[in-house]
Amino acid sequence: MINKKGFTLIELLAVIAILGLVVAIAVPSIVGIMSRNQEKIDSAQEKEFISIAKLWANDYKNSITDGCYFMSLNDMVEKNLLSEIPNDSDGNKYSQTSGVKITKNGIKLTYAYVQNIGSCNSISGISSPDRSYDEVLTIPSTGAGGSSKKRVKLSEKIKEDNTPISEDKPDFSTVATSDEGLIKDIDEDGETFYFRGAVENNYVKFRGLKWATSDGSYHNAGEEMLWRIVRINGDGTIRLIADGNIGKSKFSENLNDEKYVGYTYDNSAPNVQDGTPSTIKTYLENWYSENMMPYDEYIETSKFCNDTTTRTSGSIIYYGAYDRLYTKKDPSFKCENTTGKYGGEYNLKIGLITADEIIFAGGKISISNSSFYLSGKSSSFWTASPRAVNQDEGFWQIYLGENGGTTDVYFDEGVRPVINLKSDLLVPEATGTIDNPYIIG
Repeated sequence: MINKKGFTLIELLAVIAILGLVVAIAVPSIVGIMSRNQEKIDSAQEKEFISIAKLWANDYKNSITDGCYFMSLNDMVEKNLLSEIPNDSDGNKYSQTSGVKITKNGIKLTYAYVQNIGSCNSISGISSPDRSYDEVLTIPSTGAGGSSKKRVKLSEKIKEDNTPISEDKPDFSTVATSDEGLIKDIDEDGETFYFRGAVENNYVKFRGLKWATSDGSYHNAGEEMLWRIVRINGDGTIRLIADGNIGKSKFSENLNDEKYVGYTYDNSAPNVQDGTPSTIKTYLENWYSENMMPYDEYIETSKFCNDTTTRTSGSIIYYGAYDRLYTKKDPSFKCENTTGKYGGEYNLKIGLITADEIIFAGGKISISNSSFYLSGKSSSFWTASPRAVNQDEGFWQIYLGENGGTTDVYFDEGVRPVINLKSDLLVPEATGTIDNPYIIG
């Protein structure tokens, strides 16, 4: 005979108690996760509102006075900067009277999403500048309706659009006149991927950024400023160079000492950051402060190289780039250790391209190449790479970009700034061509 024994009352109560405990623990956790996800969605949308305010503020940064300004979501729609007011994570429309508080203090602008105007000045009465906003932003809506352009990680998009990626070493004894695509190499931080030749899909622009000055027939002040992607660095950051000169500057005002080929000099070795800045360093950093602060959050403090390792032959001091590029024809992305009191490796927001990077891109020392992506957009421009010094004959030479020539530090030459985008940067999906560049901001 089978004994069919059921649960006792005590056992049932124990099971119910355990289930109740599980529910008590799990439900708040699930609710918390959902709440945090909603907060992340709202935070992302509020960052988009701030991006729009930065676009407007960039046009007015030189004309508005210090103080607090308020741009409502309704202002964004009326100024054709926002297609429509989106829904929040609960499916309700954001209040049209909420918006972005813009605070100006000198050259510094700060931004915060707020619910109302408070004591700030409204921007609604400020007329639009003489320009059209060709990048109206559609914010993704989490409620009914709404659409947006897909945002992608820029570094991954670059590699995806340029497959297959070559691992073959190019012939650096010749110039690159065709599109050789994306090529893999090594720098100090790992694998780097660089563009070479007549590339046409490495364009970037910062939303609202204009050329501040004209450069002959190459571009005019007030025109949209474009940049070119040089490479994805080993640390994942993305190196850009301006697609033209921002102006002209001497490399150094001083002569009669080899140290004036240094990006800084009189350094407290090995700390190159605290040395006396060269003329070109000061010029670049002033330009950054005046033009790039609205985009500072997208730009990484990264490595820049001013290789001042030396070899002496008679009265001439030759620097590392000369032997690599002229004698061996073997450029490097690695910065040689410099123990002297000028030059070296820097961690900066803005700097110059190296002569090695010019060769990787498709140039050649002392040979003009009108077909690679760094040509045709400016007159000659400085690199950060010294060639040689001969104090007896009076020359202090730095390599120039595009044609691989050299000139003395005291001449006025073109300046093409170099910056590095953050490794996790997301951008609206684009092809990177001149008509459909990757857009920052």
